[in-house]
Amino acid sequence: MRLTKMIAPLIALALATGGVTAAAPKKAEQHCVVVLGEEQNMQCYSSADEVVVPQGHIKMATLFDGGKWDGATLSIYNNDTVGSCGGGVPNLGALGWDNRVSSFANHCGILTFYYGTNYCCAMSPGYGQGWFSFTGTTMDNNMSSLRW
Repeated sequence: MRLTKMIAPLIALALATGGVTAAAPKKAEQHCVVVLGEEQNMQCYSSADEVVVPQGHIKMATLFDGGKWDGATLSIYNNDTVGSCGGGVPNLGALGWDNRVSSFANHCGILTFYYGTNYCCAMSPGYGQGWFSFTGTTMDNNMSSLRW
């Protein structure tokens, strides 16, 4: 009987709190902008409304970590030496985007993604201008480099 009196409050406490689980804190979304060839100067913002667009550069693509063009973003712009629709990112991991792309908007030329860094290994088909999602495919969150 004494053991029951000691355990009963513990069981009541477990029942009262056991059904309630604390949600993990939501990771803050970042909206980053990079100019090809100037990756060390990548700028990130906590809101898409705060993003400063680099002047004199053409927007090449926007990568999204959500499958429906949502979540954190990485907007990639050209630089003067690459031209209007050429160049690439040989290591998305250097920008914090390795194996993270779930959807994207291609604004320039034909864009190809690669499973490995330095444009290595298997690659995606070439994507023309438009909005695309990798959701439900083997490419979802599985790209390490890209180029036009």
